[in-house]
Formats: sequence, structure tokens, C-alpha cells
Amino acid sequence: MKKVIAITFAVIFSVLIWDHLYYYEGTWYFPYKENISYYSKVEGKELFIDNGQGFEKFGIKGVNVGFSKPGYYATENGVSKEDYLRWFKQIQELGANSIRIYQLGTKAFYEAFYEYNLNNPNPLYLFQGITVDDYLINSIYGALDDEFYEPLYEDCRIAIDVVHGRYKVKNKSGFFPHFYNKDISRWVYGYIIGSEWENNLVMYTNKSYGQLPQYDGEYLYTKGASNFEIFLAKLGDQMISYENNKYGTQKTISFT
Repeated sequence: MKKVIAITFAVIFSVLIWDHLYYYEGTWYFPYKENISYYSKVEGKELFIDNGQGFEKFGIKGVNVGFSKPGYYATENGVSKEDYLRWFKQIQELGANSIRIYQLGTKAFYEAFYEYNLNNPNPLYLFQGITVDDYLINSIYGALDDEFYEPLYEDCRIAIDVVHGRYKVKNKSGFFPHFYNKDISRWVYGYIIGSEWENNLVMYTNKSYGQLPQYDGEYLYTKGASNFEIFLAKLGDQMISYENNKYGTQKTISFT
């Protein structure tokens, strides 16, 4: 009996550890090596999308979408799932084919986006933004300092996990996590890193390290680039590698 109890506890403990590392930390997964898929691409200055019938040119006709509305503070996230569903319909009626959000959305946003597109032969596409924390962007650090780079990359990783429906957020009690479980990745055209970059951050990054060697990553490289451009290439390359290895897919990467 003791042996059965010990084995049961060991199994439960292992599952909890795996759950934490996979859904919270983004680690402990078997990386994809073959059959990597992608639905968006860039050739020269033209964008393309594969909506299931092969690649065709994609002209962006987009609308910015926020997470608040009149009567609410910007940080209250006062937009319901029903609001988003109504907005998405109205956005398409305007003639738009895509939306952009500047940061990680609410659970209601992703659930509405999934529901709206699921059986829609003419889906909306999403440009998922990743903002930089105000404290970091106005801090004493350059963009390549660990204190700046690591939290930003963590936000990028979380954004990727969220659009694939594989991310959990603990609430204040530590129990009953907030689970982003809707895989909307099929309709995510790509990621946009940053909003407005402060000129002091750019200048400090370019001047404080001396000229760094050019970046030669697995998917991205630089040529004659400044330090800040090297930072953007490194971050984009790590994002592509993470999504490629964990989910077997790649998306376009851009920056503001």
C-alpha cells in the first residue's frame, strides 16, 4: 500500500512539475525537427498569406484594437467577449482584413478571436504586438544588457505561447490559473516588437558597448548594422527559434 501511495505521489509531482515548466516557463518540450509549417511570408516588399489554397498576395487593411472602452480606465480591460465579437464583425464590414494589438490581450479577446474565425471562410488576421515595459525603456540599461533583454524576451516568449493556447497565468492566490487555451496561431500573421523606442535607449545602446560584431543567428543576420539593430535581430531570431522548436511553425517578425 505504501508503495502505491509513493508511486501516486511521484506521478502527481511529476505532472505538476511538467505543467509548470511547459505552461508557465515555456520549457520542457520535445523540439520539432522536420515538417515546419508557415502561413505568412515576405518576398521582397510584398506580403503573402496561405489561407488553405496556396500563397496569395496579402495587402494589409488593418484596424488597431484596444482593451478598454468609454467608462473604464485603460488598465481595467473592460471589453467583453461579446464586445469583441461585435467589433470584429464591424471591422470586416469596413473592408479591413487584419487587426493589430499592441500588447498581450485579455482571455476574452483571444476567445472571441478564436470563435469569430473558427468557421469563417474569410477570417481576420492578427498582428500580435509586444510592448516594452515603461520602466525598462526609461531605465539606465541598454537594450543588450541582461536586465533589459531577458524580461523583454520573456514577454516575447509568453506572446508566442498565448497565441498557441499554451500559457497559464497564476492568480494572486496561486490557485486556479488563468489559462490561455485557444490556439489562434493559424490566423496570426506575425509579431511586432516594441511600440515607440525612446531615442535615449537607442543612442545609449549604440554608443555604450562600442561597435559589436555583426549578428549571425540561425534565421536572422545583420550586415553593417548598428548595435540596436543587432539587438532587434537577436531578439527576432530567438523568437523564431522558440516558435519553430516548440510548435513546428514560423511567423513573420517585424518591429516598430
